[in-house]
Amino acid sequence: RRQRQMCIRDSIDIVKGKTASLIRTSAKLGAIASECENDVVEAISEWALNAGIVFQISDDILDITSNPNKLGKPVGNDILEGTYTLPVHIAMQKNQSLIVEKLQEVKEDNTKIENLLEILRSDEILSETREIANQHSVESQKSLETLRDSSIYEVLIKINTYLIQRTY
Repeated sequence: RRQRQMCIRDSIDIVKGKTASLIRTSAKLGAIASECENDVVEAISEWALNAGIVFQISDDILDITSNPNKLGKPVGNDILEGTYTLPVHIAMQKNQSLIVEKLQEVKEDNTKIENLLEILRSDEILSETREIANQHSVESQKSLETLRDSSIYEVLIKINTYLIQRTY
């Protein structure tokens, strides 16, 4: 259980350092450029960090579940490029030897990606991945409590809702 949490936490830390950090910085700069008060800048910054995590997790889900025409790239592209996203880490925690075997098969013959994607698309893996996204969405919303009376509050909440709903 502890090792499982570490692997997932490591995956989230990578997302924080990349996608979420970029979104956080962008939102923070927008708030600063809009001459917001410091507490508003910080609230938006914290919201954006967690919203960025939700964005990346939902993108990870779409990478394994979406239609290639809708996605604009091959399904499973992250895996094909050697990037093992949160759903892969969750699946690995459930059956490491099987997932390592499937990853090796894909590495040797990328046409075998569908076998791995079938596992990653299971209700169990997708539910757990979505649950982690939901947890970060809740954290994101908590960051906005001080902005509840602000006009931006509803807009940011709608963004959170969109980020969660885009994976269904």
